[in-house]
Amino acid sequence: MVSTNLFLNVRVMKYAALSFVVLFSPLTNADSVRCGNKLVYVGDSLYTVKSKCGEPDDMQHRTETRKVSRRVTEPCPYNSREATCSTTVEDSYTVEVDELTYDFGSTRFIEVLHFENGKLMHITDGDYGKKQTE
Repeated sequence: MVSTNLFLNVRVMKYAALSFVVLFSPLTNADSVRCGNKLVYVGDSLYTVKSKCGEPDDMQHRTETRKVSRRVTEPCPYNSREATCSTTVEDSYTVEVDELTYDFGSTRFIEVLHFENGKLMHITDGDYGKKQTE
């Protein structure tokens, strides 16, 4: 009986420690960022973010080509007994990607805002900022 309780306590402590690491990890995703007394949210435009937060400390821009595979049904070749056949078609499209980095000072995390085609898709917290706070 004692060994069962000890095993249970160790297991609970292990899950508690793991939860703590996940909850307080600086590399977490958020859905909003506070810029002074204003908030920006996932889904906001690049223009809206810059108007609320100002110019970023760093900005990276690139164009990515992405591919998407999809299944299509089409008539089978003449020598086949089946009426329709399925094949895979690959489509490609380009995405304009922007990453804005804001350093709000040593008391807050650095925020990296990831945009696709001018729309804020997700926010990543970095390490503590490097700027001196006043």
